[in-house]
Amino acid sequence: MKRPDVHLLTLTGPGGIGKTRLSLEVAAHLEKEFSPGIYFIPLASTTDLELVGTVIAGVLGLKENPGQNIENTLQQVLRPKQILLLLDNFEQIIEAAGLVENLLKAAPRLKILVTSRFVLK
Repeated sequence: MKRPDVHLLTLTGPGGIGKTRLSLEVAAHLEKEFSPGIYFIPLASTTDLELVGTVIAGVLGLKENPGQNIENTLQQVLRPKQILLLLDNFEQIIEAAGLVENLLKAAPRLKILVTSRFVLK
C-alpha cells in the first residue's frame, strides 16, 4: 500500500482465517502514511448494494444531502485526501465493486484495502 501505483489490495480467503485481523495489523503499520487517517468500514451486516455508499459516508462522518448522489459526495470529499479505506467483509456486496472503482478514479490519493472471500478486480 506504500507503492504509489497500488491503490487497491484485496485480502482473500475462506471465512475465519484472519483476514480482518491481518488487515487491521496492516493498517496499524501504515498509520503514519495516511493523513487524515485510516477508516475501518465493517460491511458484514450490509447486504443491500444501494447502502454501501451510505455506510462508507457514515464512517467518514458525512451526512447524505437530499437530492445529491452519495457517490458524488464521496468522490468530492475523497478527491483531495490521502486516506486508506479498509472495507471489511466485502463478499456479500461484491457487486459494489463499481463504486470502489469510481472512488479510486475520482480520488487519485485514495487507497482501499478490501477483505473478502472473493478477489475484487
